[in-house]
Amino acid sequence: FNIRLRIVKDGDTYMSDTADNESSEFIFTGFEYYGQNSNGNDVYKVSCVVSAFVRDETTEKMIPVEFSTVFGIEIP
Repeated sequence: FNIRLRIVKDGDTYMSDTADNESSEFIFTGFEYYGQNSNGNDVYKVSCVVSAFVRDETTEKMIPVEFSTVFGIEIP
């Protein structure tokens, strides 16, 4: 799959699309059953750590970012 980052901080926009992310990492740290959604489909909670680079749209300076995130996926 493909992940694109767009970060806005202090009025500056940083994008991962134009940065060199050959060595970026997406490390799964957890996967567990969450429950069923309103359609009756199973939902799983995914936890991960993302390490990547983003590029300032104005100055084109690349900076590293690392963060943890949690999201859900539906499996019909």
